[in-house]
Amino acid sequence: MDGCGGAGLGHEHRSLRAAPRRPPTGFRAARPRHPAPTGSLLTAVGVMRAGRSFTLGPHGRPVSDRLRIRAPRGWSLRGLRWPPAPARRQPKWCRSACRGPLPCTPVNPEDPKDLVRRGYDLLSVQYERAFGSETKYGSWIEDLLGRLPDAGAVLDVGCGTGVPVARSLAAAGHLVTGVDISGVQIQRARELVPGAEFVRADATTLAFPSETFDAVVCLYALIHIPVEEQPALLERIASWLRPGGWFLATTGHQSWTGTDENWLGGGAAMWWSHADAATNRSWLLRAGLEVSHEEFVPEGDSGHVLFRARRPQG
Repeated sequence: MDGCGGAGLGHEHRSLRAAPRRPPTGFRAARPRHPAPTGSLLTAVGVMRAGRSFTLGPHGRPVSDRLRIRAPRGWSLRGLRWPPAPARRQPKWCRSACRGPLPCTPVNPEDPKDLVRRGYDLLSVQYERAFGSETKYGSWIEDLLGRLPDAGAVLDVGCGTGVPVARSLAAAGHLVTGVDISGVQIQRARELVPGAEFVRADATTLAFPSETFDAVVCLYALIHIPVEEQPALLERIASWLRPGGWFLATTGHQSWTGTDENWLGGGAAMWWSHADAATNRSWLLRAGLEVSHEEFVPEGDSGHVLFRARRPQG
């Protein structure tokens, strides 16, 4: 997710008088040290040696040497060219989501992963409120804690804000690495769970050495990855687990790929892609994992499937 947007030169200039053939003798324009503010009444103001000011027209020629408009203190416009480059406008969605130098970029509407990233960038707080982040997954986390060795290494794929999974695991003394595609989610996770490490990345591009983690958690994240990319990711996750390591994940219950154009009523789109439960089980088995638990988790008119799988010992 690199801040986005930026300032540029402002509105188009309209000359007040015909431009003379050359600048007045003894005067010269100054090179800009800072970009002009967007929305300034005159696109370019040349500051002359004698303290008088003039606007620059085509080819850097002054439009009038009688204007008494001066550049703000600290500004210099030596060598300014005309016409100026168009201002880079910050995307509307980004202006509403960003607070400071967040790692966000304009959305590519043809890339479903961009829709997912954008949705969580915009609705991070709203999602947290809608799904009760403080209390969700409680029994699942407690069960996982009972299966981990002391100071175990855990990877949380699709970690969101780190609450409650990464926070609970880190508080229990485990070494947690969280990964999420949303820059806003990652920034919030670093603030909320300082005891864990967080990385902004596409999960399908992750690379870890074999047998790195004692557990990998992937709750409500696999369903946002294109279904054709999920089997390969599951195989890599299985390779990252140490012998006896656990994989805790939620998957789709029925096969479906689609978009909600107004997710959570927040004005942002969200995208999902998942296979049915039987297909997900077959992918886990093909990845070399042993499925020890499978449970339907209802949600609204449908639901998801919770899988607990393990990499065999030895």
